[in-house]
Amino acid sequence: MNSTKIALLSLAVGVSAPISIFSPTVQAADVATCQEGTSRGVSRGVSRGPSRGKSPCLSLDQNFSLCALTPISGRINSEQPTLYWSISQDISAAQFEITLTPTAPKGSFDFPEPLIDTTQTMSVKKGNQPLSLKDYKVKLETGVEYKWSVSLVCDPSNPSLNVSSTGKFKRVTP
Repeated sequence: MNSTKIALLSLAVGVSAPISIFSPTVQAADVATCQEGTSRGVSRGVSRGPSRGKSPCLSLDQNFSLCALTPISGRINSEQPTLYWSISQDISAAQFEITLTPTAPKGSFDFPEPLIDTTQTMSVKKGNQPLSLKDYKVKLETGVEYKWSVSLVCDPSNPSLNVSSTGKFKRVTP
């Protein structure tokens, strides 16, 4: 199994403890995945325009990945789950943008306000990183689809250079 697929029972049932993909109790619906469309806006070539200074993106491995993990089933049954995102290498003192927004109903032209919209400077070790909705006092509504994303900020003045991943899930009744 490739590195973008990681088993997390927590996303499927709303428990906040990761489990090994090799656990005999893991079912197909328990596996979390990085949805397609992960953006790697990092250019390894010559940069034109303003200098990017000491961007954390200049030291990324060739196979670097950042994933907002979501259950394959696309369903979460907890009101305040711990979501997880995964990063493939250690990063020191970098800015990360994290958002969680309810999606507008089909046919609607509404643009719902984000429930979480934060930029944090942090150092992270490679592997899974938790995002507890309790810490943000966010409660998910049943029957609502949510979109969440995590981005490594490479250049605050040029968001197209950020490395980003987005996932969707829906809160369902247990």
